[in-house]
This record gives sequence, C-alpha cells and structure tokens, in this order.
Amino acid sequence: MNRNTWMLAVPVRWKVLEEFYAGVEGGPEKVEKMKRLCADADSLEGERLRQSEVNLEYLGDRRRKLNAEFERTGENIWKLIQLDKRLRELEREIGENFARIKRDLDDLVAQGGKIYRGYQVEAQIDYDPEDGDDGKEMPGDDWTRSLLRRYLDGQSLNWFTFGEGQEPDEGESVFEPWDEWTKTVYFSGNGMTQYLCNLLELQSASLYSFADVAAMDPKSFRVSYNILL
Repeated sequence: MNRNTWMLAVPVRWKVLEEFYAGVEGGPEKVEKMKRLCADADSLEGERLRQSEVNLEYLGDRRRKLNAEFERTGENIWKLIQLDKRLRELEREIGENFARIKRDLDDLVAQGGKIYRGYQVEAQIDYDPEDGDDGKEMPGDDWTRSLLRRYLDGQSLNWFTFGEGQEPDEGESVFEPWDEWTKTVYFSGNGMTQYLCNLLELQSASLYSFADVAAMDPKSFRVSYNILL
C-alpha cells in the first residue's frame, strides 16, 4: 500500500457514505458490504487497512461520479485557467529562486564551505485551503475534504530539485492538451501545467474531481523549499 493510501486509514464516516451511495445504483448494498468488511477485521492493523480500503473506494467512486456530471461551462473552464495561470506564476518563481539559491550556495562552496558541498535543493507547490479566501470551498463535507487532502501527494503532482553541479530547470513544466481539453482555446494554445494535469488526471496522486479542482482558490497554492546538506 502506498503512502497516500495509508493516509486514509482513519475511521469511516458511514453517514457520509450512506448519503452518497443512496444515489448510486446498488449503493446501499455496497455500503453494507463495506461495513461487514470493517467489522470482520481481527486486529487493529487489519481494521486500519480495511478503513483505508473503504475510504479509498469511496473517494474513487465519488470522483468518477462527479467527473461524469462535470459541466465544461465557461465559468468552470475560466476557474481552471486561473488556477493554471497561478501555477505557472509559482513555477516561474521557483525558477528565479533556484537561480539565486544556486549562486549563493556555489559561492559558499567556492569560499571553502565544506558543509555546503553536495547540496540538494527541493521545491514543491503545496495546496492549503486555509491560505485562500473565506467562503470558497469545494463540493462535499468537511470529512471528505479532509480525506482528499490527506491523500494528495504534492511530490507526484510536480516536484522540482537540483543539486551541486546541476543547472536548475527554468520556466514552466507544460503538457500538451488532450481529449476534451483540446476544445479549450487557452489550453490548446498554451498547454496545461504538469501540476494541473496531474491534479486532474493522476489518480495515484490526487482523487479530486474536476469540480473540486475548479472550486480551488488559486491563492491556496504556495511553494515550500528544502535545502539538504
């Protein structure tokens, strides 16, 4: 089981699942099966494993349902474009800061600072809704939103790094649009940032639905840095 799947090993909110699956064909029966699965665990570790499996299946079912219902309206596409622009801005910021950090560390190494030799610099774009504007929330309840954040793997979405003797990447990490996204003039002309692409499509890193991502506040994204010596 990968790291972010283990992050879902928390007690199941059965009321939330019952409400969601009530509108899904065969849903109530599925919930009863999930309850039996958790009740039959013969150890604490086994219980946590089964809780994680149930929570993961719920988030996957929710994502597929919401994506099928997602309307590519002008407003929703506009929100995704604003998020893409914010991510490009942060990636440019990373490139600029990496260049400055490299100059400073290389100078310290050249001056005989042995401790700085073999340095490694890392940067990651993080999502924290508490950094955004009040009142802007994605669909669903607090528990589901908490699960989605626990599962999110920022390093898999896009992770930036370079070490001593290496040149850091410059500019934006962009993918060509595909499928329905080619119908959006902005994405067909500019591509889509790797981060947004993975946030929307890479299930191993994110179980947010298209609607969830469209509801994210661009101000909720920031960069964290780490220097390893």
